[in-house]
Amino acid sequence: MLLWVEDRSSQEQVHLFNEATKSGVLARLFTYSFELKNWLSEFRLTYPHFNDKNLRVVTTRFRKDDEGREQAGFLLIQWLKLSSNFPSVETVLFCRNRDLVANVHQPCNKVWVSADMREMTGFVSFQEKWESGPVLSSTSTGISLSVTGLAKFFGFNY
Repeated sequence: MLLWVEDRSSQEQVHLFNEATKSGVLARLFTYSFELKNWLSEFRLTYPHFNDKNLRVVTTRFRKDDEGREQAGFLLIQWLKLSSNFPSVETVLFCRNRDLVANVHQPCNKVWVSADMREMTGFVSFQEKWESGPVLSSTSTGISLSVTGLAKFFGFNY
């Protein structure tokens, strides 16, 4: 199951959704982080033994009317990783300007940064295994930080 949080549809997103559904992946789009959080919380109550390996999340960095605006993607990732219910969910921060979010890339915590369509197609269609480390192209940074380091990077007192 693919869950995507983005407030503006883009050609890339439409293409990736089509690729996911062609591969038989159930995909759902959310506009705001709180929508995904509520949905996931209800889902976990309904299906407490659902294997998180069958769940992937894609989020954009910026959402104009969402909690955190510039940090909306980071805050959602932080919530997922600090949650006792979702720390192992594979997550991609989909951002065209990787330099802005290079420090978010944490393969050891199942968090990647990408805007590469080939990489993303593999991720959303569950054809690529991203568990053991970065399989991102050589343009990715591979920088790994703790949640505390991420919070400091985005200017939060953690």
